[in-house]
Amino acid sequence: MRAVTALTAAIVVLAAVSIAIRNEGDRFAANAWAWATTSTTSPTAGPSDPEVPPALPDTPTMPSEPAEPGEACTSWEAGDPTGRLRRVGIERTGPTPPGAVRVAVDVEEGVRVDPGCFAAVVHATLSDERGWIADGLHTFALVDDRPAFAVTLASPETMARLCAPLATDDREACWNGSRAVLDANLWVGGSAGFQDPARARTHQLNHAIGLALGLEETACPGNRLPAPVMMRQANGADPCLPNPWPAGADF
Repeated sequence: MRAVTALTAAIVVLAAVSIAIRNEGDRFAANAWAWATTSTTSPTAGPSDPEVPPALPDTPTMPSEPAEPGEACTSWEAGDPTGRLRRVGIERTGPTPPGAVRVAVDVEEGVRVDPGCFAAVVHATLSDERGWIADGLHTFALVDDRPAFAVTLASPETMARLCAPLATDDREACWNGSRAVLDANLWVGGSAGFQDPARARTHQLNHAIGLALGLEETACPGNRLPAPVMMRQANGADPCLPNPWPAGADF
């Protein structure tokens, strides 16, 4: 009995639709299309276009032009320090000399020093006969992969982070086990311990490399003697005379 009733109801509905089609014509078709394409729920917004990150600058490379120890390499095109370090690409013309200490150069993005120029200064300083090669025990090769350590130029804030928990407020350089980190502000502005900013930068770099070689900081050995390069000299060398090189006094 229920089946008969359902069938009768379906026939009635179909008959009504047939009559509507004949009587309503295009208007029914239009209404039917509107019904079929209208949603009772609000459309949800699709995913927004992903934010495209700014392109990273080209990898800095060491220029072929030689640099002098202590050159400032100041660049005013940089912005604020970002905390990110960029490794300087080194193009070598031959294999690394056997036994050479492999040294990489990293510069924090945004510091006002040209990374390639800074790498050239590191190379010139490591190659100088007044430097760490004077003892005949050390040779160095600048590389951009598999370094023994990295010479790193960073803002004071990043230097403090890299060398924590060591307090770096009064230091021109620090060592964290894999990086010899230099204060970029002192590199650019020089220090009170040297009247010549170039000599101040040379000492800062040589002092940092000494830390990387495992040497400890030391004190002045005597009045009017050349200060050891492992003595902190940013604030003066009294009673010693300021000296930026490991071997051979430079006055």
